[in-house]
Amino acid sequence: MRLLAVLVFFTVTTANRIGAQSYVPSRPLSDANLIKSFISSHMVYPSEEYEQKKQGIVELSFTVMKDGSMQDIRVNRSVSEAMDKEAIRIARKIIWLPARINGMPIEEDREFSVKFDVRQFDKARKKLQEKTACWQSSEADTSVYLFPNNRIETSPEPQISGGKKRMAAYLRDHLRYPDAAFRLNLSGTVTIGFVVEPDGSLTNIHIIKAVGGGCEQEAIRIMQNICWKPATINGKNVRSLHTFDIHFKLDDETRSNHIPNRQSSGI
Repeated sequence: MRLLAVLVFFTVTTANRIGAQSYVPSRPLSDANLIKSFISSHMVYPSEEYEQKKQGIVELSFTVMKDGSMQDIRVNRSVSEAMDKEAIRIARKIIWLPARINGMPIEEDREFSVKFDVRQFDKARKKLQEKTACWQSSEADTSVYLFPNNRIETSPEPQISGGKKRMAAYLRDHLRYPDAAFRLNLSGTVTIGFVVEPDGSLTNIHIIKAVGGGCEQEAIRIMQNICWKPATINGKNVRSLHTFDIHFKLDDETRSNHIPNRQSSGI
């Protein structure tokens, strides 16, 4: 609940200054549940603190600039130097949408918390170990810079049997038509966006085009279960933004094979 509260926080001073103008606060590209999932799956618990079972919440503040970048990151509440650094590393991987007044981007101060909990960390790590190992390479860019598509040399590719050419078949075999969409006779294409990290994992997952009826959650679930070969520059793995279309079509085969109550939240 604290993470959700932080994500929707804005000060009374800011609200008074804005007044009756059309105001949209700055926010992460992903929703609160996906941010929480991202933190638990990408946290690197400092080894000394982990051995000591040290826990706590690191509270950060920063300015979201007009272009969405984060500037002047500050530690408002420290737990340890190593935990503070890890909290900042995680926060810098999050893409933010800038605040807007009457459609125009503005700078805005935000707060963000990263919770270090040994039990939760062990639970998340065990869950990750049950999955197939993702892409591994010693040649990886360690910055958080997001390389644009016109700079990368090779694009991200899904690591599935048969490669990219088999993606349509993979989706056909693994997609679970959501009950709500089935009952409402909804069909269409969900366009999902995400960042492919240098290790092949996905972050900053967000929906660009929706269909409704639970199709967005199913699209997220499928994408989270796929490891991706990351983009490269000069042979080095880099972060890049990618989009993908997932088609939901209610044809005769889908109707005959539909099994109710199998869909997952995907987050």
